[in-house]
Amino acid sequence: RSLHANNPVEVYPGDHDWVYIGDFVDAIYHVISNEIHGEFDVCTGVATTNMDLVVELSRLIKSNSEIIEKKNNYREYDRLGWVGDVSRLPPSWNPKYTLNDGLKECLRNYRIES
Repeated sequence: RSLHANNPVEVYPGDHDWVYIGDFVDAIYHVISNEIHGEFDVCTGVATTNMDLVVELSRLIKSNSEIIEKKNNYREYDRLGWVGDVSRLPPSWNPKYTLNDGLKECLRNYRIES
C-alpha cells in the first residue's frame, strides 16, 4: 500500500525465497492428489533480498516512494536468510512463476496493473 500511495517504505535486511501463492497451492494440490508422502520445500531455490523485491515492485507499479534501507533486523530474533532447497521439491513438481511474473500476477489480483 505504501508503494502504491507513494509513501516512504522502510526495508529491513535479509533475503528470502519468494514463492508465488499459486505455485504454493499447486504444490500442495500436487502432493495431495498424487498421495506423495514426506517433507518437502516448496521453493525456487533463489534468494532475493528484501531490497531487491521492493525495488522491483516499486518499478512495476511506477511508484515514486522513497525506499529507506534499514541496517538492523526488524525483530531481534529474525533470520536474515530463508532459501529453500530445490533437491527437496515434491517429486515431479516445479514452480511455474518467476519472481517477476509472480509479482505481476499479485498486482493483477489486487487490480494494480504493472
